[in-house]
Amino acid sequence: MYNCAIEYVQHVPLGFRVSAANNAGLVRSRVVRNRRGYWRIRHFQPTDLYAVADLQAAAFHEALPVGALDRLAYTMFKAEVLDAVKKKVDVLCEHGFAMMVVESCAVGPGGNCSAADASTLESFSDDAGSSSDGSEGCAEDWESAVWYGRALLQAAEQQAANWEQELVALHVYENNPAAIRLYERHGMRCCAQDPAWKAMLGGKVRQLMIKPVPARQAGSSSSSSS
Repeated sequence: MYNCAIEYVQHVPLGFRVSAANNAGLVRSRVVRNRRGYWRIRHFQPTDLYAVADLQAAAFHEALPVGALDRLAYTMFKAEVLDAVKKKVDVLCEHGFAMMVVESCAVGPGGNCSAADASTLESFSDDAGSSSDGSEGCAEDWESAVWYGRALLQAAEQQAANWEQELVALHVYENNPAAIRLYERHGMRCCAQDPAWKAMLGGKVRQLMIKPVPARQAGSSSSSSS
C-alpha cells in the first residue's frame, strides 16, 4: 500500500551539467517509526508505477456533480497522470532526478524491510499541528497526511543536500491553506506566485515555496537501496 509520493528535480542552469563526481548520488532508503507502526521511505521502483499513478489521480481529481460525467472525467484524468508519471520514470537519474515513496513495512523476522533498511531505524514525531476539522476521523486523516508529507519533505532535503543544491522548492495551490501551513511549519516560504489573472480565467493560482538546504554532513550515506 503506497501512502504518499513525492518527486524532486535537480535544477541546473541551461547548458550546464553537474558532474557525477560533484555530488553523492541517491540517499539510502530508511525506516522510521511512529505510533502507527514502521514506514520505509525509499526511491521509486518500476513496480510502483500504477500504484503511484492511482494515488496521485485520486488525490488531485476534482469531482464533478454528475456521477456519469465524473467517472468519465476521472478515467481520463487517471490516464493523463499515468502518462505523466511514465515520462518522469524515463528521466530518473542518480545524479539529476528522483522520486520517492513512503510505504508501510514490517521489521523483524518475516518482515519486508532489509537489514540495511532496519539499521537506519529512527523515531519520527507524530506532531501534525492542529486540524481544521473538529471531527475525529478527519483529524486522523489530516494527521496521517501531514506525517507522510513531513517525512517526504525531509527525504527531499537530504537528497538535495547530496546533490549539493542550495534550495528545495515546490508548488502549492493558493486555495490549499492546510498544505501551505504544513510547508511553512517545515521552514518553507513563498517567494512567488502565478499572476492573479490566472484565477479570472478559471485556472488555479499556485505559490512557489522554497527553503535553504543545510550542507550535507561528512560521512552521510548515499547509495540507493530498494
